[in-house]
Amino acid sequence: GLTLKHTATADDKPVSLTLQTGETDIAVDDVIGKIDFQAPDEGAGTDAILVAAGIEAVSEGDFSSSNNATKLSFKTAASEAAAEKMSLSSAGNLTVSGDITLGDDLVLDSDSCVLNFGDDQDTTLTHTDGTGLTLNSTNKLTFGDTSQFIYGVSNAILGLGATDEIDLTATAIDINGTCDVSGTLTNGSA
Repeated sequence: GLTLKHTATADDKPVSLTLQTGETDIAVDDVIGKIDFQAPDEGAGTDAILVAAGIEAVSEGDFSSSNNATKLSFKTAASEAAAEKMSLSSAGNLTVSGDITLGDDLVLDSDSCVLNFGDDQDTTLTHTDGTGLTLNSTNKLTFGDTSQFIYGVSNAILGLGATDEIDLTATAIDINGTCDVSGTLTNGSA
């Protein structure tokens, strides 16, 4: 193994390892520094001896006197040379190509955060500070299958749908407004 220890004993004197490129004109997608993990002597050969994981610092644009935007690219492999599966942009945006598993809470720390769903992000769930969550447009919140749903029919109408029955279970149900019944109304008492 290799052990690096700073000789200074004062506070704030960590070991600093700096990877520097000798390139004099950094353009977009240039790799500034990288660390690769590999088992080149693995007896199985082929995929087993390829780079299995890596971390790279990659330029997000042409460097200038006022720009050094760089992302960190995290690469892993399954049956290939390691490829990017996660990146952290210079703006702090995390992009993950696979599933994310959390062991605890997920906190979206913004009063107007948006969750986008789908490849084209056509369904959104938006936090409105002090009000709640808004499902965009006339998209439906479905249960079980697509035949049971809640959705905003328009700005003034909320739709509740089910193939067979909507069951409201409560000790009291208050209806403040006009009640329109187009089917059979059955009640157990007056």
